[in-house]
Amino acid sequence: MSGKVSYNGKALKGGFVTFVAAGEGPTFSATIQEDGTYTMPGVLAGEYKVCVETESLKGSKPTGSAGMTSKGGAKGGGPENPLAKVKENKPPEGAGKDSGYTPGGPPAAMAAANAAKYVQIPNEYSKAETTTLSVTVKSGQPTFDITLK
Repeated sequence: MSGKVSYNGKALKGGFVTFVAAGEGPTFSATIQEDGTYTMPGVLAGEYKVCVETESLKGSKPTGSAGMTSKGGAKGGGPENPLAKVKENKPPEGAGKDSGYTPGGPPAAMAAANAAKYVQIPNEYSKAETTTLSVTVKSGQPTFDITLK
């Protein structure tokens, strides 16, 4: 199953789509790509409530890495945060401009990139109990576009 997610006529640039079985059955989820598309392999035929969530893209202000401190914590505290020692993200030795190497960013950079994709949508779409969206998936159905208003 694949499709495109739009809100007020514009493609969403991120978030998540979840199909929740209307009765008993599995739940399927997919990430919304920057062009608004999603791909959800293996969806079984049946009736689903459709949820779309973007709030997780907003992130939150970091309070450290999973509660770790940079100096090993107070007496009896948690372990030292290994990320506290990372000063710079450099490519591996010998990885030139044309090598195809793409550096991964620190968590703050990834959070900023996600926040740039964030679009606030009505909360009703984020939960199976409140969403007004549904789909009946038939065997062999390849696409389902989701239009939010």
